Amino acid sequence: MQDNSSQEDIQPANFLTLPNPIDIYLGRRIALIRAKACLSRQAFADKLGISEPLLNRFERGAEKIPASLLWYVAVFLEQDIDTFFCDILPEKNNRIFKLPETEPTFLEEK
Repeated sequence: MQDNSSQEDIQPANFLTLPNPIDIYLGRRIALIRAKACLSRQAFADKLGISEPLLNRFERGAEKIPASLLWYVAVFLEQDIDTFFCDILPEKNNRIFKLPETEPTFLEEK
C-alpha cells in the first residue's frame, strides 16, 4: 500500500495532542528563565494569578500555555517572546517552517 500523504494533508489537530515537543521545550525555557530570575514556582504562580500545580504542568509541557499567559510570563520575566523559542527559531530572513512530526524541524531557504 502506497502512502500518498503529504505535508499538506497533515491535520493541525494532530499537533494539538499532548505532549507536543514545542510545548515541552517552551515549558522548560520558562522554568529555566524563572529559576535564573530567582523566583520560586509558587512565587511566580502567585504573580501570574494561577496555581502552582498549573504552572508545574505548563513547565513540564503537560499542558499548553495560553498565548495571553505567555505574554504575561514574558512581561514578568522581562523577556522578549522570542527568548522562549531562541533555540528552535531559524534566522528571521527567509524562514521556512515544517510542521513537527516528533521534534520541531526548521529549514532555511537556499
